[in-house]
Amino acid sequence: MLKIKNLKEDIEDAKNILSFWGFPESSKERLHFWRSSATQIYQFKDQSQIYYLRLIPIDEYKEEKFIQEISFTEYLLASKFKTPKIIYTTNHEAFVNHGKYIGVVFEQALGNPVEDCPLNDDLIAKIGDTLGRLHKLSSNYKSKPRRYTYENELLQSIILESSVQDEMSALIKAFSKLDLKQGLIHGDYESDNMFYDDHLKHVTVIDFNDSYYGYYMQDIVTFFEDLKDTFSVENDTLSNYQKIFLEAYHMHMPEHLYHKDVYQLFVRLNHLLKYINIKNALSDIPNDKEDWMDNLIAYLKQKEMQYLISINNDH
Repeated sequence: MLKIKNLKEDIEDAKNILSFWGFPESSKERLHFWRSSATQIYQFKDQSQIYYLRLIPIDEYKEEKFIQEISFTEYLLASKFKTPKIIYTTNHEAFVNHGKYIGVVFEQALGNPVEDCPLNDDLIAKIGDTLGRLHKLSSNYKSKPRRYTYENELLQSIILESSVQDEMSALIKAFSKLDLKQGLIHGDYESDNMFYDDHLKHVTVIDFNDSYYGYYMQDIVTFFEDLKDTFSVENDTLSNYQKIFLEAYHMHMPEHLYHKDVYQLFVRLNHLLKYINIKNALSDIPNDKEDWMDNLIAYLKQKEMQYLISINNDH
């Protein structure tokens, strides 16, 4: 998630950056702020097609890391994996670095957000199959230079409580002893980063900005935990969904990538990463913040405390 100071709408800069794509002036006039989270996102339309302009503040996101994200996305698209198509500028560039932002344009994903879809066995199987294909492609992909690892994500330059630092050290030590396969993972494989097209029966995965080199099992655990958090799936149903998901996943990836006995270790890593992410977002709150930010700040502070309690209990 971006720092609070970078969440506010910047429509004029967005319109200036969109000019690099050569869309008609009418599209620029239709450009409007959609949401902010890990990036600022603006929506616009050209004829009947909907597009999204992502703006990434350069004071938070190194261009090198973004180039690696684009490179992996292009690889997935070339491999026929379902992720939104990148639209190139009039100079045939995948993105522009202009002023305060890096900008990139994507086509709209087909279907509905999975978080808004009713869960059933077929959808769970599709989500498992999609992650299996993603990890299979990732296992054959070598980025140059190597993209960030989970340790990079943990070792951010923010001040942490001693208990959080202790948990970080304990997890890094524990993971160093694991003999599980690693690769470039999604990093946030949750229902709000997937779209499901019920007609075509396929899942489209979005937002690879959190991807890093880590254990493939991390993406699996992230989705299983999301089933509990987003859909309030209870134990018996959860167990069945996990079985269906893994059967579909293992059509593409070997079974030894998932081990129940270290499941809780990945839950702890999830808690720690989310806590650090929220703490980083709250580390720079502008004096001239917009009114709508007050509710968001209050919500984030509540989640920050919940994760801190979880971390203390985990450790």
